[in-house]
This record gives sequence, structure tokens and C-alpha cells, in this order.
Amino acid sequence: MALGLLAGCSSDVVRDFSDGGTAGVCGDGVKSGEEQCDGSDLDGATCTSIMGPGYFLPSSKTLTCTSDCAIDTSACTNACILDDPASLLDSCVLQ
Repeated sequence: MALGLLAGCSSDVVRDFSDGGTAGVCGDGVKSGEEQCDGSDLDGATCTSIMGPGYFLPSSKTLTCTSDCAIDTSACTNACILDDPASLLDSCVLQ
């Protein structure tokens, strides 16, 4: 097992690199390894890239990263906008 000390950390903080370094360090502000995100580093993720076609982020909302380095998709929506608000049976246009 290969172990390494993180620069700037006390000697009692050790990271195990035996997994090839794929685990990442959650909370360092840099998305790495298997983290979905880290701090403000979302690695270009969008509601569409995470949840699929038809999902988007309303302009008043923000995609965020949780403290355990997972993307919080609660602000994503697949609500649609009627292209003719006068007709309740009109086709729905996804953004």
C-alpha cells in the first residue's frame, strides 16, 4: 500500500493512494477522482448532462455541490413552457 502526505497538512493526515488516486479529496475545491464536484468546481456539469434531455436550470437557480462532493440537482427542472399560453392543450416546448 502506497501512502502519501498531503502538502500543507499535519503529519497525522494521510491519504491512501493504493487505489491509484481515484478517490479524490472531498473539500479541497478541486473535482478529482470519483467526486461529482468539489466546492464551486462542477466540472462543467449541467442539469441536462446529469439528468438527461429536457432538464434545465431556471435562470434564478444555481447548481451546487454538497459537502460530500455530490451535485445537488434539486434546482433542476423539466417543467415545460407552453408555446401558446392561451391554449392549455398546446404542445410543450422543453428548454
